[in-house]
Amino acid sequence: MKLRHTLTLALLAAPAFAIAAPAPATDTMQVSLDLTNRCTVEVDDLNFGVHNTLASDLETKSEFRVRCTGISPSLLLNFSAGGSGNAMDRQMTDGAGNSIRYTLSTIQGWGQVTNHGFYGFGQNLTWPLFAKIPGGQNPKASGTYADNLVATVTF
Repeated sequence: MKLRHTLTLALLAAPAFAIAAPAPATDTMQVSLDLTNRCTVEVDDLNFGVHNTLASDLETKSEFRVRCTGISPSLLLNFSAGGSGNAMDRQMTDGAGNSIRYTLSTIQGWGQVTNHGFYGFGQNLTWPLFAKIPGGQNPKASGTYADNLVATVTF
């Protein structure tokens, strides 16, 4: 019996050379994210309606919305010059060489605005857009007058 205890103690005290464990396999991985804030702009059409004189000022209003992902501390909204090529002298034309001048602004009662900066920390921003046909442009030929503008938001 004493021999059995001695043998057991000897086995327990012996170093573990019997089976060597394999070395662990390793690899590294990178964790990354490319975050790109994105904004879109939506502008409602401006329509002055149907009129038979341009003796007095005509005004209309719409709005534009800027939707952003992430946070953008400042935005710059730019309206293109349209068909006239001059944002300070916007004109609607009838396709037959006749034109009617108009102004565009983000603030009621102000003159032409070509660029407008906005500050905000939102994802869904809405602002008014005002347009005016200055009176005193009679006589003009009957017809449908139009202009196309591009609204661009930079953030």
